[in-house]
Amino acid sequence: MEDDISAARDHRQFLQELDDEGELLTITKEVDSDVELVAIVRRVYELEERALLFNNLKGCEMLDYFLSLGPRINEAKTKDPTSCQKLLTGSVKEHIIRGDDIDLTALPIPFLHEDDGGKVPREPAGPVIPKQDIGVIFDLWKEKVEDMPWALCFGVPSASAARMVCGMPIPKWTNEPEFISTLTNAPVNVKCETNDLWVPTNAEIVFEGIISIQETAPEGIRPNITDCSSSGRQREWRIFKVNVITY
Repeated sequence: MEDDISAARDHRQFLQELDDEGELLTITKEVDSDVELVAIVRRVYELEERALLFNNLKGCEMLDYFLSLGPRINEAKTKDPTSCQKLLTGSVKEHIIRGDDIDLTALPIPFLHEDDGGKVPREPAGPVIPKQDIGVIFDLWKEKVEDMPWALCFGVPSASAARMVCGMPIPKWTNEPEFISTLTNAPVNVKCETNDLWVPTNAEIVFEGIISIQETAPEGIRPNITDCSSSGRQREWRIFKVNVITY
């Protein structure tokens, strides 16, 4: 029945649903993550084609996905926030890498533009800006003279739902994961290894670490939306340190 349809509970179910609907194109031919992959994705975007699943990135043993999701927002508007069930462990903790064993270059991170300063695991959309939520919370940790704990999740259930909830004008200090759970019908979280933050138990990868209250570094060189390189104008940004990776 239509009423039983809900947003995918995890990233792999989402891939299966895309495939079932004929909206997924799996690419098994070897693709170079340096610029070539991005050119393919850009062309698919221009043609409004199917989502892509790359299974054979040159020099990479792990998978990377370029996908999108449209959860059923209208139904969720009439529901109360769903409490998040909390577990001690989950599928995202099948493998745990700590400290010096962490090698970020082992991830299939694409090189996006010729003038980029390096490979970044996600788009640069999370600076610590004073008046935004991350900046407000960061200031509270500065008052305690402690580095701020953080977690970055990849392949989370209904990633677009999380993005939309983060942008909603909901009251300050509202539990955003409860709103996300309402959209995804997946109210299950697991505690991080190094801090008291909770992340989706069925995420594909989680970075855990701290944002330093003292250390900064020049931002990397990267083209912006105007196709102009930022090489001539660099600012100091807070350093995000990765202490644990679970997957």
